[in-house]
Amino acid sequence: IYLCDSHDKNDPEFKIWPAHCVEGTRGAEIVDELKPNKKDYVIKKKTYSGFFGTNLKELLDELKIDTVYITGVAMNICVHYTAADARMNGFKVVIPLRGVKGLTEEDEDYMRKQFKNILNVKLIIG
Repeated sequence: IYLCDSHDKNDPEFKIWPAHCVEGTRGAEIVDELKPNKKDYVIKKKTYSGFFGTNLKELLDELKIDTVYITGVAMNICVHYTAADARMNGFKVVIPLRGVKGLTEEDEDYMRKQFKNILNVKLIIG
């Protein structure tokens, strides 16, 4: 399952962050090395969490998924909020540390502690 940031050109989020992942632009495309195949699901999201305003929970329930692996950027924003919502929705969460990146090293240090101590997320090296 791919969770992709997908914003309108006048998204209110751009008052906080520079414009990014604007629908219909190259920045919103999935890179060639990670292109989904026909069996994959692509969910476009407009907020930090992959659960907010999407059908992610329903899809995971339909597929009988109980554990989600989350990768991506930024560790302290989208990964954090998606992991928190996954936990609040009853899913186990695993985060491969080589598959995430924070905005800064300090953010990464802080988030590793939050994931482990607050959200009970399993952190793995892979």
